[in-house]
Parts: sequence; structure tokens; C-alpha cells
Amino acid sequence: MISRAKDRLEAWRVETPISPSLSVAIPLLRDAADESRGEVQELWARLLAATMDPTRTNLVRQRFVPAVRLLDPPDTRVLTALLGRGGGVNQPERNVMATEVSMSRDEIDVSLTNVIRAELVFEPNTQEAALSPFGREFLRVVMD
Repeated sequence: MISRAKDRLEAWRVETPISPSLSVAIPLLRDAADESRGEVQELWARLLAATMDPTRTNLVRQRFVPAVRLLDPPDTRVLTALLGRGGGVNQPERNVMATEVSMSRDEIDVSLTNVIRAELVFEPNTQEAALSPFGREFLRVVMD
């Protein structure tokens, strides 16, 4: 994860990383230590890199750590797909999104339920789901 975080810092063109806040870094490293699934490892690495990026560190919230802890690899693909769709998806579009991310419609719905539980997405009604303000902030911090 440290290597991935360094790669992310390079990709973000961070020339002088700063020491991360221990209030975020310690729980992050503790929770990420046992993660072996690549897509979720990548999110942990991006979050760690954000804590060391002087332009992002003050945007990193302690609540991001428990949110990532709740995620499974399909959830990361759904978050990325939501971001690419402008932040939301309605019921009919979920079938298209499932094809785009090589998942079944049931997998999409399970992942949406999971990211809702992590408070990264909200469901204003049963017909649509959208990134929550918290989810948008999270993605703003960890994405390019």
C-alpha cells in the first residue's frame, strides 16, 4: 500500500509530501493492513496519499476511514461508474451500468446498498441513487 501511495503522489505531481495526520493515518493503516483485494487496496493507498498531499490533506476526513472499511471490490467499480455518470443513476440506467462495469444487475443493486450504508451514496427515492455530498467529497479527495 505504501508503494501504491507513493505512485499516486507521483501521479498527482506531489514533489514534497507532508507527514500525515496521525488521527487519520493510524486508523487508516490499521484498517488497511489486512486488505488483500486490489481494488480496495487502491482506495486505501489513494486515501493515504491524500493525507500526504499538501493540497488534499485538509480535505481528508476521519470518517473516510470507516467508509472505505465497509467497501468491497464491486463497490469501488460502482462508485467509479457513478462518478463517470455525473454522480447518479436511475433504475433503468442500472442495467446499462451493469454492462459497462461487467457486473450483474443484482451485483449493482447489492453494491449500491453497500455504498449507501457507507454514506457515500444516498437514495432520494426508490428510483434513483446518487453520490451523497460526503461521497462527492471522498471521491474528490481520492480521485485524480
